[in-house]
Amino acid sequence: MLTPVIGVGVAAASSVSSVSVTVSPSTAGSTATYTIKFVATSALSAGSGTITFDAHTGAVGTVFPATASDYVITDSTHSSGSGTVTAAPTRSNSNATVVFKVPKAITAGDSLSVAVSGVTNPSTANSSATLAVSTSANTTAVTSPAYAITNAADGSGTETVSPTTATAGATTTLTFTYTAAAGGLSSGSVAITVPSGWTAPTTTSGHAGYTTSSTGTVSVASQVVTVSGVSLTSGAALTVTYGSGGGANSVTVPQVAGAQSFSTSEKSTSSGTLTALSSSPSVTVSVSSDGSGTMTVSPSVATESVPTTLTFTYTAPPAASTRARSPSRSRPAGAHRL
Repeated sequence: MLTPVIGVGVAAASSVSSVSVTVSPSTAGSTATYTIKFVATSALSAGSGTITFDAHTGAVGTVFPATASDYVITDSTHSSGSGTVTAAPTRSNSNATVVFKVPKAITAGDSLSVAVSGVTNPSTANSSATLAVSTSANTTAVTSPAYAITNAADGSGTETVSPTTATAGATTTLTFTYTAAAGGLSSGSVAITVPSGWTAPTTTSGHAGYTTSSTGTVSVASQVVTVSGVSLTSGAALTVTYGSGGGANSVTVPQVAGAQSFSTSEKSTSSGTLTALSSSPSVTVSVSSDGSGTMTVSPSVATESVPTTLTFTYTAPPAASTRARSPSRSRPAGAHRL
């Protein structure tokens, strides 16, 4: 009697394994190189086998490049599988998903590392970004461990001020514009130190030095204005207005000529550390120009040949306290015929 033999087949693996992702630089909004590693459980044929990277749900805003040569495969198991992609990749889901053909044959079980240059990171930081990997032979996508898309480093970004010049003793309004670096801010802060001699900033409208911001919350401690709770994407701007609205809210320029620096520091997250920007804005204070001011005379009428005294009064402009004030002059009318 023959005993039937039942064949036991081994089901082909349906997914890749050992997926990992490294991003450099990791700042939000930056152009980065992604190194994506995985094991190809099943073989891929040269020129027809495909690899798919999908970040459209785990890292919204990721943009994969359209250029084939930006995709380079390194096969650490069989070097014959290494090569640069030559056929144009296919992108979808706002370019957050990409499919490309392998240029060389990949043997089942090979460990692959795919370097993708020119990837645009999402514009918003995300500490738990992921992407999924699959191939034409292993069609069940495997989600990577989380990787971080980060905010900008503390102390990054730039700031300008307008106007950049002021006249000593005059009243004015200064507008500071802070622009976020790649990575932006998430509940971060910007602090501006007003130089000594300038009107003390305040958050109370109707008082000299009233200060406002376009976003976040303004607080004041002595001469320091801090705007907290600031969230900005890469390249977005925060404006801080010192002397907001003018009039009674204006600030008075000190009677000191020269450049006045408004030291600025920044932290990109609430848990960060306020760190000085590489360059802070300054306002150049000048005294009034030659020929400014006013002169009056008293009396303004006189009788011919009658001796009198004329008093000339020169009044300096508000900015001219550093200029010598001309004294009043008295002169008998007879010294010069009127």
